[in-house]
Amino acid sequence: MAGISLAEADALVGKLSLERIRVHAYFKSSSGSEARISGFVEYRTAKSGLPFGDPTARSLVHDGLRVSTSGPSLVPEQGYLLLRPFHSTCEISYGEKQELPEEQKHLADEFGECASFLCFTFPDFNEFFALFFTI
Repeated sequence: MAGISLAEADALVGKLSLERIRVHAYFKSSSGSEARISGFVEYRTAKSGLPFGDPTARSLVHDGLRVSTSGPSLVPEQGYLLLRPFHSTCEISYGEKQELPEEQKHLADEFGECASFLCFTFPDFNEFFALFFTI
């Protein structure tokens, strides 16, 4: 598992969105609540609601991302999980599923067909958001 920059994470999320690669999303809150969903990344801007064509124009910090069961375009009643825009400390890591920290190894079993993961850890809030996928 390696730490990656926000720019690298933006590029990877852009690829997942543009190529409509199926992902499994997982979120764990500070209270211990968990949410899981399988679907597609929808990477949109907060201002226009339109997808960007240029991966360098997007920003996870300002725009966030959604994983929806319907894929683009979002159909809210079909379910989605949202990573909101954030302005707090975030540690981003990318790797192969066997490199997951011990406390997250159970996720590798749940999302068995996925080879890679992208994790967003928010230490100030003790929250964790991850995407599991195979490119």
